[in-house]
Amino acid sequence: MLVEKMMSKDVIVLSLDSTVSDAILLFDMKKIKHLPVVDSENNLIGIITDKDIKDVCPSIFCNKNHTEIFETKITNIMQKTFEVGHQLDFVEDVAELFLEKKLTCLPIVKQGKLMGIITETDLLQTLVKLTGAHKPSTQLEIKVQNNLNDLPHIISLLHSHCTEVISILTYPDTDINYKILSIRINTMNPIEILSSLKSNSYNVLTPSELIEGRFEHD
Repeated sequence: MLVEKMMSKDVIVLSLDSTVSDAILLFDMKKIKHLPVVDSENNLIGIITDKDIKDVCPSIFCNKNHTEIFETKITNIMQKTFEVGHQLDFVEDVAELFLEKKLTCLPIVKQGKLMGIITETDLLQTLVKLTGAHKPSTQLEIKVQNNLNDLPHIISLLHSHCTEVISILTYPDTDINYKILSIRINTMNPIEILSSLKSNSYNVLTPSELIEGRFEHD
């Protein structure tokens, strides 16, 4: 999936004239944690986070003797060096960047102009949608040989049960000669499918509670 398909496009921003008080108000009203700072032509100039605000507004400042902090220009405390992404980046690459750089948000720009933003929450929501975990379904995990030659037969077997495949992922097994197929199907009662897979000598790892309850004494 491309970034442009999942980024937030209606981005709430601050201007170069915005103050700490403006940022606090937006963080509170919109329940967000990141605010890009843009100029009059929507060029991305900086990023401010709720942590940046907390760092300059500890409780000692929240009294009448320190009200000047709230009138501080946001440009004086914003992050001026930051990572950015592009609309045509792949979500997987962005997720890796989040992990590598320990990011909490990523502005998406085109020729310097702000086009959108991605947060950790956006990535998690995308993962849920890509895997179909938000739908009534069952996830099967099947250990197969590394060449994945079994996949077409498994898909055919699932279709023979009038079962729709929602998503397919693979990940390495501890044995380098094998992979794990993680297949999400649109049924909440996979007993017959598990029986068919077992009768075809497939090593089904999950759903373990059904496998143990139905087949452990076969």
